Amino acid sequence: MTKKTNKNQSEYNEQAEVANDSHVDDQTTEDNIGSADATCVQDDNSDTVSEQASTDSGEETANEVAELKKSLAELSDKHMRLMAEYDNFRRRSKQEKLDLYDTSLSDVVCDWLPVIDNLERAISAADQVSGEDKASQVQEGIELIYRQALQVLEKQGVKEIEALGATFDPNIHEAVMHVEDDQYDTQEIVEVFQKGYKREDKVLRYSIVKVAN
Repeated sequence: MTKKTNKNQSEYNEQAEVANDSHVDDQTTEDNIGSADATCVQDDNSDTVSEQASTDSGEETANEVAELKKSLAELSDKHMRLMAEYDNFRRRSKQEKLDLYDTSLSDVVCDWLPVIDNLERAISAADQVSGEDKASQVQEGIELIYRQALQVLEKQGVKEIEALGATFDPNIHEAVMHVEDDQYDTQEIVEVFQKGYKREDKVLRYSIVKVAN
């Protein structure tokens, strides 16, 4: 009787352990399923967030591209306008220089017209004068016209270069002859073959001279 009771008790304990193990396995399975479901939900949420971020990034890139295209178009338009303005300025400046040159040339010619008039009068007067007075009157007329011509040059800022008796200066004089003479200083200009002229600091024509060594 005691053996039978012990046997029944042992079988009962084994069944309880099996039931308990089965319950533990079921709970573990449920936990694993729940964890898997949570992981799937997280993955779905991550995909959604990633897709949203990708969409936002794409929109930002498109906006940036649009802004860059707009800026490029504005810069291109500004560049074309500046090029057109510069071209107009260049043509206008060229025309202004030509107009200034024409005006200056006209002013110079007008200054010389009275000299031409006096030359014509001198020639006409010389034809009407005879005898001993002719030579002196012609000379006086020539001297008058010469002084008038110098005045015109001076008005234009043109002056004669000092040469005779001055020390030779290669910047304004051109020596074509040299002479050995103790009565002159070294490099002294002793003769002028052709007068030179300058306008302010610019030499228009060098004085052609003879220089003592």
